[in-house]
Amino acid sequence: MNRILAECKKKGALRSINHPMLKPWDWTFENTDLLEIDVIEIWNDPTFPDNVKATEEALLLWDTLLNDGYRVTGIGGSDAHNRPDESYVEGGPPSLIGDPATFVWAKELSANEILQSVYEGNVYVTRGPILNITINSGESVISLGREVKIQSLLKYFIRSVN
Repeated sequence: MNRILAECKKKGALRSINHPMLKPWDWTFENTDLLEIDVIEIWNDPTFPDNVKATEEALLLWDTLLNDGYRVTGIGGSDAHNRPDESYVEGGPPSLIGDPATFVWAKELSANEILQSVYEGNVYVTRGPILNITINSGESVISLGREVKIQSLLKYFIRSVN
């Protein structure tokens, strides 16, 4: 798997682990070189009964990766396999394409720019509202996916409190 991931990187592919904690489709390659992973699916079809637990575990995994210094983008996807009138449980909500959805902020509408923006973390995942997010740090505007040094934030908060 590590060889395949490395070869995909050479070809410019975005390498993603999808539904990493959702059994029986969870990621089983225990010796994966995490430097070869660009994206991890943190939220998958919320109507699938086992996805509540799998989503919580995926979020914990992503948090651990970020805290350990890995630069991995979190995405969401519906992974819908049912018709819109079908449900995983009798009388339950339907599994719909685009629920949840990953929204990407990109400078232009092109495949290369969208892939680059996902790689950079310029995304958010939602089931509902479309957000227009602006993050300010002092005089700087910070786009989604950017790292913010704690010193910059502390200076901003100290000024804001005074």
